[in-house]
Amino acid sequence: MLKVFTFLLCLVPASALANVMTFKDLMTTFPQSTGEAGAYSEDGITTPNANFYLGESAHLDPPSDGHFPPMISFTMEKRFNAISFDINGTFLGRDPFKNVRVDGIRDGGIVVSNLFSTADISTYFFNSLFIALDEVKVSALDGFYENCPECGHFDIDNVELSPVPLPAALPLFGVALIGLGLMRKFKQKP
Repeated sequence: MLKVFTFLLCLVPASALANVMTFKDLMTTFPQSTGEAGAYSEDGITTPNANFYLGESAHLDPPSDGHFPPMISFTMEKRFNAISFDINGTFLGRDPFKNVRVDGIRDGGIVVSNLFSTADISTYFFNSLFIALDEVKVSALDGFYENCPECGHFDIDNVELSPVPLPAALPLFGVALIGLGLMRKFKQKP
């Protein structure tokens, strides 16, 4: 009986692994070198509005630029924890400003937000409040430089999200119920 219980326990996954959107198939799916790609899915992550510029990454422009949309959102089939994404931006010799906003959304409302500058980092790691989300939005923000809308544009890549795992006790509870059922079945035999 102990062997059966041990075998069943080994079948239970310990934790969920992270999913990563690398945009590697973006150019294959949408063969033009620059453009508005529309919906794109990869490794269980979906974005309804992938836009790219000469490469395999999503591109965002500040609202005042107007060449590309200023926002991209990411979802998964179920709730997820946001982990990180790579970011590549430039200020073209100007002083940096907070040109990126990330929002965590649950049940249709923003539950957590953060502002930062692309001049500060190359990989953005979400803080511990970006958990059990339905959607993550990344937005390009306008700066305070006149006649310099390109000062805040950037590319993002390698978006890493992790499905919210089952509570740790739930799989063990299921295995215990199976074990109790098997014990009852064997006790009933004469």
